[in-house]
Amino acid sequence: AREFQGVILSDIRMPGRDGFHLLNYAHAVDEDLPVVLLTGEGDIPMAVAAMEQGAFDFLEKPCAPADLVAVLERALEARRAVLERRGAAGPGAQAGRDGDRVAGHRPAGERHFKGGRGHSPVFGAVAQTL
Repeated sequence: AREFQGVILSDIRMPGRDGFHLLNYAHAVDEDLPVVLLTGEGDIPMAVAAMEQGAFDFLEKPCAPADLVAVLERALEARRAVLERRGAAGPGAQAGRDGDRVAGHRPAGERHFKGGRGHSPVFGAVAQTL
């Protein structure tokens, strides 16, 4: 929904549909919704395609947790600005805290954010709208 206060973080490679499908779907719903794509099998043409199709950013796994968090913070700030311009974010709105829009997380993916070792404070989420 256009009032969704979060951002989308998605892997490119997923069973069934890929991250590019999700990116196009999300932008059909709201062209200003930040979508961050990441992959462990990327190359320059894939990164260029992601950015040309409107991805907020494109990261390769494994990536440093600080890098991922910085990208997500920038994406959330951009989302807040869009919602404020639209008047959809009321006083005290907390972008990224909309629990009704998150279906779950994938703990198996956590290892990618520390080079395959240890626990990461970053969890992937799947938007319930798909």
